[in-house]
Amino acid sequence: MDPALYATDPMVRQTLADYPSFFFRLLAVVVTQADLYSAYFWLHVLTCAGVLAAAYGLGKAIFKSRASGAVLALLMLAGHHHALAGDDLYSVGFTHTWAVFPLAIWAVMLLYKEWYWAAFALVGGRGILHVLTSGYLVAMFLMWAVFDYRVIGWKWRLAGMFGLFVLIACPTMIDMLHHRQHFGAEWLTRTRIRSADHSFPSSWWTAGARDVPRFVLLMGLAAVSLSFPAFGRNQRKSLLMAAGVGVLFVIGFVFSDIWPVATVVRAQLYRSSRLLVVLMLAHIAHGIVRGWKLGDLRAIWKQSGRPNWQG
Repeated sequence: MDPALYATDPMVRQTLADYPSFFFRLLAVVVTQADLYSAYFWLHVLTCAGVLAAAYGLGKAIFKSRASGAVLALLMLAGHHHALAGDDLYSVGFTHTWAVFPLAIWAVMLLYKEWYWAAFALVGGRGILHVLTSGYLVAMFLMWAVFDYRVIGWKWRLAGMFGLFVLIACPTMIDMLHHRQHFGAEWLTRTRIRSADHSFPSSWWTAGARDVPRFVLLMGLAAVSLSFPAFGRNQRKSLLMAAGVGVLFVIGFVFSDIWPVATVVRAQLYRSSRLLVVLMLAHIAHGIVRGWKLGDLRAIWKQSGRPNWQG
């Protein structure tokens, strides 16, 4: 808020040039126009509304069902779900990662709506604000496109979409190239101490840790819900994007825990699980809606006369 202090702050001076994002420059414009606490509160409210609206749109786009979209939004609201690598799908405050989360869901929604150019363009624009998640999205989109490129039309069209992403995201990429850093053994040791959960899956296996069992249970529910097919080829699209996340998981495990490579450690590839959890919840929501309709619970209630709580 005070430009003189901002320019001389050690944290800002030492790290801002090495952190490839224009997010904080945009945020600085917002918070100088109002009280800091009020600005952060309303930004958090708007972000939450954006996440829920995007979730509704995603469910509707995948299954052509408003009910599936509404149930997905309810699951996102009430679940307080956890992904892997210390990532949550519910935020109690305004943060950099949470602020751009709606854009990620909207990009996936555009892909399901078959607005492919717009989806890649939005991922590129999001890369200017948060490069890691945009990288995850591109990996997921490319995994789908490589195996299903005939849906797009032809290979050169796919190359054009990827080129559009690169063109829009190039300001961040240029920043990354201009500010290279050296990451040695000392940095790796400190990373294991400071934020092991983001990059090193071997650190998750501690007493009382529940994120992995929760993730596996959600995956199981999502697998069961696949018995209710999505609209058109959307189920295949979900499976291929999930496979893209799986490839990131393998790369993250091999080149973080076994043979550490600084670039992979910094990429925190297991945080892509947040996007996978959204897809899993979408299919679970659709399973709930279809199961409700298939069971015709109102008819069962009328036939029984009253609920039999003892089964």
